[in-house]
Amino acid sequence: MALGEQEDTISFYIPTDNIITDVSSAVENHGIRIYEEQIKWKETKVVQSTLSKLAEEIEKIGFFKCDVESYEVNVFKGATDFFEAN
Repeated sequence: MALGEQEDTISFYIPTDNIITDVSSAVENHGIRIYEEQIKWKETKVVQSTLSKLAEEIEKIGFFKCDVESYEVNVFKGATDFFEAN
């Protein structure tokens, strides 16, 4: 599951050989900017929710860290209720 500004299904970009990488992202060219030609990327579909909705379901979030590879603004747009409540 991904976090973003609305509940939806989004494109997410991962290495074609499914290796774990530090820069998989919902931003299409993010990995290419970092690794250039070292890694080939493919698109996959991921369910996206909002931080506000997740916080509603969990009820209490004691710590929040956001490192989403150039997708931070999208996460924060879907977090207005979360930030207002905390």
